[in-house]
Parts: sequence; structure tokens; C-alpha cells
Amino acid sequence: MKVFFLFLICLLCLNCTNRRQEKTIQLNNDLTSLPILSAAFDSLLQQVKILPSHQQVEIYLKIASREELEPEGIKKQAELLTKSLVLASNKEKKKILQQSIIICRNMDQMGFTSVALVGLKLCEELEKNYSLSDRERWEIQRLKITFLNYQERYKESLPILYALLEEHRQARKMIAMIEDLCAIANLFTRLENLEEGLKVYKDAYQLALNNKLSKQQILCLVPIINISYDLKLYEDVINIYAGMNIDSVALFIPSTYQMLAKSYLLLQKPDSARFYLAKMNEKSKRNDGLLYYCKMAETFIFENKEDSVALYLNKIRAKVQSKDLLHQGYSLPLYIMPICASYGSLLQKNGKIKQAGEIFRMIEPLMKDTIRKSIWLEQKIEALYKYSSFCHFTKQYAKATELLMYRDSILKVYNDSKELQASKSWIGRYEIQELNYAYNKKQDQLYVSQRISAISWIFIIFLIAIIGIGKYIYNQKDKKIALLEKQLADYFTQQEISPNEQEPLTPQEKLYNKAERRVKGEKLYLSSGLTLAKLATMVDSNRSSLSACINQCTGRNFNQWINDFRIEEAKKLIPSSSNLSELSERVGFTSYNSFSSNFKERVGSTPKEYLRMHKYDDSPNPDVDICI
Repeated sequence: MKVFFLFLICLLCLNCTNRRQEKTIQLNNDLTSLPILSAAFDSLLQQVKILPSHQQVEIYLKIASREELEPEGIKKQAELLTKSLVLASNKEKKKILQQSIIICRNMDQMGFTSVALVGLKLCEELEKNYSLSDRERWEIQRLKITFLNYQERYKESLPILYALLEEHRQARKMIAMIEDLCAIANLFTRLENLEEGLKVYKDAYQLALNNKLSKQQILCLVPIINISYDLKLYEDVINIYAGMNIDSVALFIPSTYQMLAKSYLLLQKPDSARFYLAKMNEKSKRNDGLLYYCKMAETFIFENKEDSVALYLNKIRAKVQSKDLLHQGYSLPLYIMPICASYGSLLQKNGKIKQAGEIFRMIEPLMKDTIRKSIWLEQKIEALYKYSSFCHFTKQYAKATELLMYRDSILKVYNDSKELQASKSWIGRYEIQELNYAYNKKQDQLYVSQRISAISWIFIIFLIAIIGIGKYIYNQKDKKIALLEKQLADYFTQQEISPNEQEPLTPQEKLYNKAERRVKGEKLYLSSGLTLAKLATMVDSNRSSLSACINQCTGRNFNQWINDFRIEEAKKLIPSSSNLSELSERVGFTSYNSFSSNFKERVGSTPKEYLRMHKYDDSPNPDVDICI
């Protein structure tokens, strides 16, 4: 009976658990389908609070991972993540912090203040307190760089970028390396260091090209084209586009046709410019033709064709009036001002003063509008200068002065904003250049140390090889000596065992006997020019073999052996010799000193002493003079 009740209780618990799980899934699905800012969503959130903590965290994370376009919706996501931190375990906290950083980035992009600082703190907390994989750490560092750049703290973000680039290079992560280089180039571009930015973008593009990464090639090409255009490298822009399918490129660079048209126009090729303007108008989504008419008018101004310019200006006016696209109180759209100003100067140049005056007066309200955008300030300054020049030409000096004063006031505002921007840019540039220099210096030092290390290892290996070869040669020499000693020992042993037995001669003994017969029989030793090599040739042998057999059979070297014959010959001739110097030459010595030293070494006395002892042995005349 007890078992039955226990089984019943387990069944009821399991049923309740399943019902609760189904309810949680339904609640999660309902929350996913509702807008985050709706009252129904808030009502369902109240039901979430009664769930277990781990289920609450799971639901909050799922809501925070949704893509929200409204600022208030993103703010609500951040609040839910903050609530979930209290309920989460350590493992869940890591996920919450990662999502919170992404939310901070989205909020910063939407204009929320101070969120970049919060994002930085969250990044530092994750790096300090949680274990991260390489991929997670790289992603956190990228977001950290984003937050630093939002605050214009480029001096802090660039070293992180360079460190990331080095890690990705060592890990051979090509796509990540290209993204790092693009981020570095973007940093230079933000600081208006366009030349350096263009250089780094080209490095990234070359890397993508070498590894056949088409998506990354496009990622690099877009800024390369735009920066080249901004630097007025119009031929480079045209050359880049020449190797591409322009129609497909225009899908991700909308200004492609306009950029090409402007480049051709400034390179004095108006026909090519008009071709791409026609393509631009054909592919335009707006298809109202206004931009096309403006740009076409500009090409004809370039060629001084005032009739064609007037035709397109009239088309613009008709199009604008029919669609009511004018600013209040204006008779023309603002973007027509630079075209009309250039057209008025063209009419003035062609002597059509009245028509030029009408054009300038028509666009005068546009010159005095309140729009402060930098691009329009430039256009207004240029238009005011052309209008004041016209007034000065027509002797309207008061009007010309008024226009110039107004232009100067705008110019001052424009220059002040440019100087402020330039000063910030240059401060950042100097900081970045300093960091870039330090990074390059560090890379050079690393390269030098690697080369020194490589050379050191090569030297060590070479030294070990030399020592090994020397040891091998030394061992071989020892083996040869030991073998020779063994052979000699064996020979003498055999001699002792059978002294009376006539052993056949060895090749060395045969060679020695042959040499000895030649030297003794032909008295070759009497020649001072006799050498080991010559004697070896005479006995059909070689120098080393003959030397070895003489050493083995006599225990003396070649010179000592030959000198023994010479000394024996000298001993025979000394008693009858009257001049010992001549005698030394007769027996083969090159000098008397050599003869005397060798004689004393073998006989035990000098030739002179020997002569005194034996002078009467063979000589019939005891009074022979001794001349030395």
C-alpha cells in the first residue's frame, strides 16, 4: 500500500512539472511574439517573476537578444538584463554581461549618453573575472575598441588593435587580420590622415586578394575607392573600376556612376562623364532626374556650352515646380545654386551681362539661407565669390562689398570649424603616429632579435657539426694507429715464434727492397735533388706508400734513410779527401752544415774529427792539407 501511495505522489509531481514546463514555454512564445513596449508584454513579464530564477534568466536573455529598433525598447532590454544579474549563476552571469555589452553598443549608436563608459567597464569585468576562449576574448576586445573610438580615445584603442592583429597573425586567422587592418585604416581615416588610411586599406585588400577572399576584397575596395576619390586620385579611381564589373559594384557603392562621371569630367573627358551619368539616371531608384540634370549641366559648363546648360536648368525648374520640391520662399532647389553660379560666370565671360545678372539674382536667396552644413557652406562661399565678382565687374560696388562681407562672415565660421576639427584631428594624428612608430619599432626589434636567435642557432649547429667531424676524424686516426700497432705486434710475435722459418715477403718489404736496390745500385743518394716523389716514380709506386714502407722497414723517414747512405759513402771518402766542403756536395748534401750535423748524429764525431782519427788509414801521404 505504501508503494502505491509513493508511486501516486511521484506521478502527481511529474504531472505538475510537465504542466509548469508547458506553461513556461507558452509564456516564452507569447513574449517573443509581442512588441517589447506593449502593455500586454508588461503583463506577461509579471508572470515571469513567479518562475524559478534560472527560467527567469533564460527568458530575460532571450528577450535581450531580440533585435530592437526603438531606443526605448533597447533601454528596456538593458533593464531586464540588470534584473537578471541578481538571479543568475556565475555561468549565466557571463552570458548576461556579454549581451549587456552588445546592448550598450546599440544604445551608443542610437545616441544614448555615457553608455560607452558602462560598456568599457563591462568589458574589463569580463576580461578580469571570467575565463574566455580566444574567440570570446577577441570579440570583447573589438567591442572595447568600439567604445573607446566613440569617446575618441584613439590612443588607447590603437594598441589593442595592433595586439589583436599580432595574435590573429600568429593564429593565421586571415579574415580577422583583414578586419583588424580595416579597423586601423578606419582609425586613420577618422583622423583625416587619408594617405595612411589608404595605405593600410590597400594592405588589407592585397591580403584578401592573395587568399581569394571575395567578400573581404569588397569590404576593402569600397573605402579604397572613396578615399582615392577624396584625395582627388581620379585616375586611380578609374583604373580600379576598370578591372571590375561596374554594374555589380554599383549595388554596394551607390555613388559609383556619379564618382566615375566626376572623375572623367575633372580629367577633361566630358563625353565619358555623360555616359556614366546616363547609367546613373537609368539605375536610380528615385528616377526623378534632378541629380542627373544638375550633373549634365555641369559637364556642359565645363565645355562652355551655355545653351545646353540652360536646357538642363529649365528641365530642373519644370521638374521641381511640378512636384512641389522647393524650400519655402525659394524659386529653385538649394542644390542648383553652384550650377547656376557657374552658369552666371559663364554668361559673364561670354558678354551676356543682363542674362548673368538675372541668374545671380535668381539664386541670391539660396546664398543667404540658414543651412550650416559644411558642404553647403563651401558651395555658398564659392557662389558668393562669383556673384561679388560679377557685381564688381558691373560696377555695383556697394552690392559687391555687401556680398564679400557676408562671404567673409561665412568663411570665418567655416574656417573656425575646420580649424577646430583639424586641431583635434592633428592631436589624434600625432598620438597615433607616436603609437604607430612605437609599434613598428617594437616589430623591428622583434625581427632583429629573431634574426640574431636564428644566426646563433645556425652557429651552434655548425659548431656542433665541426666538433662531431673532428671527433670522428680523431677516432678514425686512433683506430688506424691501433691497427698498425696491432699489425706490428703480430709481426714481431711471429718473428719470435719462428725465427728460422723463411716467411714470404710482404708487399711493403718487396717495395722497400726494390727501392733500396735502386738507391744503392745506382747510387741515387749522391744526387742532392733526389726526392721521395721521384724515387716513388722510379719504383712504380706512390709517395705515401713508399714513405710508409720505409718507415715500417727501417723505422726512419725518407730523408734520414737517404742521409744514412750518404754518411756511409762519406766515411769511405774522408781519409782521401782534401776538402770536406766539396766532399759534402759529392755525397749529396746541399750544405756543409747539414752534412756535419747529420755526420755527427750518426757517427758521434764531426767530419773533421773523424778525418784526424783516420787520416793515415788509406792515404800514402801524411802531409795532406785539410781545407774546410
